[in-house]
Amino acid sequence: MKTKLISLISLSVLLLTSCYYDNAEDLYGQLAPCDTANVRYSVQVVNILSQNCYRCHGGNAIDGAGVKLQDVKVVQSNALSGTLLSVLKHAPGYVQMPKNATKLSNCDIAIIEAWIKRGAPEN
Repeated sequence: MKTKLISLISLSVLLLTSCYYDNAEDLYGQLAPCDTANVRYSVQVVNILSQNCYRCHGGNAIDGAGVKLQDVKVVQSNALSGTLLSVLKHAPGYVQMPKNATKLSNCDIAIIEAWIKRGAPEN
């Protein structure tokens, strides 16, 4: 009887504390308004890329399939072809980026999308 009770309690604890995916925006909503009105490559886009992509796609990185996102021409090419947004939005048929990390926030994706809609200027 005691063994069954301990087993039942252990199973309950495991079920109640199992792993799950938390996205801060899903839990708390967007903390600040997402400003996509005046997106600049040299400010917002580079900041998002450096925080989330340069570890594998930076200058001396050996990962990243040879895609170097510190080169604005490479970023523009991937942006205008649709590849950049597809990998960031985790679209079917594309590798999900950032690899082995949490998906970018909706705001970060919206900022990059706004920049692309403006022609992906080098500004």
